[in-house]
Amino acid sequence: MEELRSPKQRLSSAEPSKRSRLPWALPQLRVAVVNGCSAEGVAVAELFAGAGLRVTAIDPRRDAGKQMASLLGIRYAEADTSSPESLRTALDSTLRAWRDIDAVICLDMPKHLLTTVAGALSDYRRIFPRISSYESRIILVTAGAADRETAGAIEMEGNIIQEIVAEEDTAPDTTARLCLFLALPVNSSLHRITV
Repeated sequence: MEELRSPKQRLSSAEPSKRSRLPWALPQLRVAVVNGCSAEGVAVAELFAGAGLRVTAIDPRRDAGKQMASLLGIRYAEADTSSPESLRTALDSTLRAWRDIDAVICLDMPKHLLTTVAGALSDYRRIFPRISSYESRIILVTAGAADRETAGAIEMEGNIIQEIVAEEDTAPDTTARLCLFLALPVNSSLHRITV
C-alpha cells in the first residue's frame, strides 16, 4: 500500500489541477474512499486525485484496486468493506502512512460500520491531535430514501457526518461532484443532500 504518485506529480494546494479544471484551489486534503472500485468510487477517486488531493481507495477487489491505483496515482488498500476488523486495518494503515485522514467517503457501506470509521479517526487523533483547522468529515452516499439510523446525526466522535441520498440511477460523476462539494471547508454545516 504505497502511494504511486511521485513527489513531482503531486499538485500544490495553491494551484488547481489542469485536469480537474476547478476554478478554485483546494486545501491539500487526504481522502479515503470506501468501496473505491465501484463506478461511483472510481469517479470520486478520479475527481479528487485530478484536483491534486491524496486519495486511498479501500476495496476488496485487488486487481481492480491495483489497476486504478496505478492509473490515477493513488493508494489502494485491500479490505473486506463489510467487516469492521478489515476496514479498521485499512484505515489504520492509511492513517499511519499519511498521519491523518481529512475525509472518508463511504459508498454503499453498511451503516453499522459508521462507528468503525469514526472510531478509527478519533482513536488516532487522541494520540496525535489535529493541527489543521479543517474539520474532518465522513460522507455517506446512500441509495434511495434517507436512513433513519443516520438521520439527524451531524457529528460522531468529533467527525462531521454528511450524507448524500441518491436515486439508484444517479450518474457516478454527479455523485463525485457532490462529494467534492461537501468536502469543501466552507460546507461543514451541510449535513444532507438529496438528488
